[in-house]
Amino acid sequence: MASLEITITLKSPLISGRPRQGSVMKTYSYVPGSVLRGALAGVLMSEWTPEQRAVAHPEDCPDRAACSLCSVLYPLEGEQPRFSDCHPVLRDSDGLTLLPLSAMTCKQFGGFLSYKVVDRERELENHGIQDTLIRQAAARDAAAARQNLPYWYTLTCPICREALEPPEGAAFGEIGDVRYIAKPIIRRFSRTAINRRRGTAQDGQLFTLEVIGEQMTLSPGLPGVSEKKKTKIAATSFRGQLDPGGAPLEDLKKALRNVTALGSSASRGMGEVAEVRVRRGRSMKESGLSPADFCAQINEGHFKTAQNSGALLERIVSFNAAIAGERAFYKAMDLEVLPGPWYFTLDLLSPAFHRHLGLPTLQLTPQMLGLPGGVTLDFEIVESLERGGWSNAWGLPRARQVGMAAGSVFMYRVDTTDAEEIALIIERLRALEENGAGSDRVRGAGRLQVCAPFHQEVEPV
Repeated sequence: MASLEITITLKSPLISGRPRQGSVMKTYSYVPGSVLRGALAGVLMSEWTPEQRAVAHPEDCPDRAACSLCSVLYPLEGEQPRFSDCHPVLRDSDGLTLLPLSAMTCKQFGGFLSYKVVDRERELENHGIQDTLIRQAAARDAAAARQNLPYWYTLTCPICREALEPPEGAAFGEIGDVRYIAKPIIRRFSRTAINRRRGTAQDGQLFTLEVIGEQMTLSPGLPGVSEKKKTKIAATSFRGQLDPGGAPLEDLKKALRNVTALGSSASRGMGEVAEVRVRRGRSMKESGLSPADFCAQINEGHFKTAQNSGALLERIVSFNAAIAGERAFYKAMDLEVLPGPWYFTLDLLSPAFHRHLGLPTLQLTPQMLGLPGGVTLDFEIVESLERGGWSNAWGLPRARQVGMAAGSVFMYRVDTTDAEEIALIIERLRALEENGAGSDRVRGAGRLQVCAPFHQEVEPV
């Protein structure tokens, strides 16, 4: 079944699920899938009696087929619905893409390439965003091969030589050929409870709320963004995906459209939703290439795609074509880098939680992912995060988990060139992309993409 595309527009400030730090209740700048799932559960439980709420669901539910909560979130047949994280985007944007942690931009003039008019001439204003994964991995190999290198790759802007840093915002939207980053306005409110007897602040009740505002700013370059004002203000909207699994589709859509509040402190007026738009998402495309065609390209040492459909195998071929370009650059200096027959990446589209020998891990080894022999983890860019939360259904806090942040990148080397073995690897990668990996997947964790197209943007865009 095709996924659903969810677009949420805010009506009031939102506190989005970040673990509390002392007297400050902080927020993420996006809506985790667990927050959307919790809001949906609240809609499904809205007409329950206290007796129904006292029953553990789905374990002790007397009639799961008739239960409003169990029929949607815990279907008897098929998988449970899986909620992705929702990131800031213009409501009517054509697409939304998560930036990998390998994406960098100029520290002084950051943002997608844009121009300004000075004395009737266009001048470069922002120096673009580029992906550094392939070049960092190649530079590592070059440094290991020779101490005195004629060329050292550094994380500096190719235009002004300023240092590179991660761009503001974890995702970018697209309208036509224009890319932009939407940045919600983060605000803070201080609150306190007054002791009626003393007339002073109650002990432990002086706290600060960090919230996502109802408006967000957009980077220049979009239609309607003034060159003088540099930014445009728009209503804060978020977009994500939902895989229905075995849930009744119409019941799921109806419940989503009835979501009126998200996140924490809803009783204080926080997180009111103006609209939830639900529409059919894009289905996964089939590739015009076959594993045998890909195997022939590996043996020839020349990678090319038949079409640009975004299919899994074509993304892998395009990624290896970018590696071949970097390899040729170093070959001119008599250096061999990235010598494997072919490579692929796994990019986290949401936080992932894995354990190895009973302990949290920040690695995704081929063995953990069920990949066959001949695949090795070659390079990684990963950040850790901590996630907790509150379960309205249980009335209890959720256990805090340590995991890998969204945007983390894992690059794998594959030494096999056998067509049958390559077909097995491709099939396993397709399953990982469809089903995710790790724990807590129904609440949005562990979503993966193979060879994110942005890795091909080795030059600023």
